[in-house]
Amino acid sequence: MVLHPYALCDEVAFLTKDECLGGFGRHRNLPNLVGYTFDNTFAVIYQMNIKNSLLSMLDSDELDWNTRLDIAIQVAKLIMDFHSKLVHVGGIDVSNMLIDEEWNVKLCEFGLRSHVGVAERRRITWVYTGGSYAAYIPEVNCSGGKFVLKSDIYAFGIFLMELICKVKPTAGDALWEGRMGWFLQGWAIRHMDTPGINFVDPSLTDDLEDGIEITNLVKLCFQEDLHSRPSAAHLLKVLEKVKQRAANKKPKLI
Repeated sequence: MVLHPYALCDEVAFLTKDECLGGFGRHRNLPNLVGYTFDNTFAVIYQMNIKNSLLSMLDSDELDWNTRLDIAIQVAKLIMDFHSKLVHVGGIDVSNMLIDEEWNVKLCEFGLRSHVGVAERRRITWVYTGGSYAAYIPEVNCSGGKFVLKSDIYAFGIFLMELICKVKPTAGDALWEGRMGWFLQGWAIRHMDTPGINFVDPSLTDDLEDGIEITNLVKLCFQEDLHSRPSAAHLLKVLEKVKQRAANKKPKLI
């Protein structure tokens, strides 16, 4: 698969990005880089065994509640791994995610706006693109593109909303696809103070406790104050707790 990473401004920036990612080894949720070319058109080549794109599966019954929780857990772990190295993920967006045959998420386009040490040493100017969600993140939209680690958490909130609401943009409607994150985010923010509200589509689970806990996690991600947003470790803790609780509630076969 050949992809064109719009997040990079030139060859030096790409090589710096590759150096940054080298610390992750072969990460479960990143595609395996086979090679790249700068011959006329810049492109990178990834090796992936793809089942489908996450965007195309958002409204599919094939993605049941447990599978969606597992996908969210994988993305939370990816964010935690990046943040442990002081690297922004960027590009957390269902349109950037592919699902392989083993149901692993592959984040295919992501921007690294800065990496402590590397970016300063090489004085790279990053042309950052944070996926279609970037425009909805307060500190990115209102302060000249100031993207920080907690901006990934806000983007995760929009991603999680799309995942639990089981809403798929109208096929072929680029305008609607671009506004889906804005629509769900705005709706969620308007209901931030509604007690006991549950954002989860009822066809996924009828467990009110799980629905409210995931909804509260989304609310935390959408906090305008950066310091009020949860860490990636907190996201992971809550999601794993809900998944375990859901597994314990499954009826046992006799």
